[in-house]
Amino acid sequence: MKHTMQRTAIIALTFLVALAVLTPAHADEPKYVVIVAASSKVTSISKTNLANVFLKKTTRWEDDTAATPLDLLLDAPVREAFTQALFDKSPRALQTEWRQRIFTGQGTPPRELKDDATMIATVAATPGSVGYVAAGTQLPASVRVVKITE
Repeated sequence: MKHTMQRTAIIALTFLVALAVLTPAHADEPKYVVIVAASSKVTSISKTNLANVFLKKTTRWEDDTAATPLDLLLDAPVREAFTQALFDKSPRALQTEWRQRIFTGQGTPPRELKDDATMIATVAATPGSVGYVAAGTQLPASVRVVKITE
């Protein structure tokens, strides 16, 4: 009986060590990338400024181009990751805030697009737009990734 418990403990410990070793080092990397049109002058943006663009508190880029934020659909996993990282809340919680703003005449939320392909095409075709897609998505030359700073 004592050997069985020791074997079980050793197996469990071995499993936990293996799990820790085999967990990818990139597990904490973002699940999304922020994109703009290749012609955009925006190369990097602080997390705070990006949040302000998506909340429509900032409506123009430094070069005076209209800033047009674009979202994916509410239930998109990439939107969940993006919204959680940027606002520290769920897309549904942010949607509730937008509904209050709409009701009080304080604006409308960013336009929602159905998938990464639509996001890429829209960002490429819309000067001043900014959006996000799943990390690892193949990007055409018409868009590029923007670096997010703290």
